[in-house]
Amino acid sequence: MSAVGEIMEDVIGRLQQEAGLHDDGPYRPVHLMQIADLIPSDSIAPPTALLWAYYYLALHLSYPLHPNPSFARSLELLSLALEHTPTLPEVYMARAMVLKRAGDPLGAAEAMEDARLLDGQDRFLNGKAAKYWLRAGDVKQAEDLVALFTKVREALSVRYSADWVMQKDTNAVLDLTDLQCLWFLQEEGDAHRRNGNLAMALKRYQALADVRISMTSRRQHRLTSPRYSKITRTINTTFIPTACAA
Repeated sequence: MSAVGEIMEDVIGRLQQEAGLHDDGPYRPVHLMQIADLIPSDSIAPPTALLWAYYYLALHLSYPLHPNPSFARSLELLSLALEHTPTLPEVYMARAMVLKRAGDPLGAAEAMEDARLLDGQDRFLNGKAAKYWLRAGDVKQAEDLVALFTKVREALSVRYSADWVMQKDTNAVLDLTDLQCLWFLQEEGDAHRRNGNLAMALKRYQALADVRISMTSRRQHRLTSPRYSKITRTINTTFIPTACAA
């Protein structure tokens, strides 16, 4: 892994020199591999090459299995990437990942929130930010975020009671439980457990167990249904012998 880091430092030095972003004196390449011999002298890298080189090396140096991780260098590289392109959510997400690996869950959540704010309509960024806030222990903030993309259910019928008209359920957790959103139930249960709220943690874990039991029972029912048995017999008597004969 150290060899990869040295190669990438060499590549970044070349790209910085080409881009003219820094003037730190003469460039001295790493002699582990002569990158200059692999790249034609008349080629010019696109401007985004330096950005993604920063990105790659930052994540490489903070990788959990790296023998000598350098979180400070990773954050430095990502700061350079943000100076290069301050509107790219992936850079903020990488910063959040590095801070998480460095043991700073609150800083990681704030960095992921910065990524989310760049595109408020992105469900993926919203979900990632909610997960990071849960791991930072801020359950309320996480619930407020997921509520942005859960459906507020309204009673559209008055067959049972006039009081049901415009009745709303604004609890996002109920919607996510109905949708069987397993990752949220697991993460929120873990967050409550870390915060010492064992009653709510047990409630979320029980909801998670109920969903899994329901999924297992439906699968067993499907496997024992007459329709499934007929399909199985057809495969065993038609397709498998035909395939073996061929």
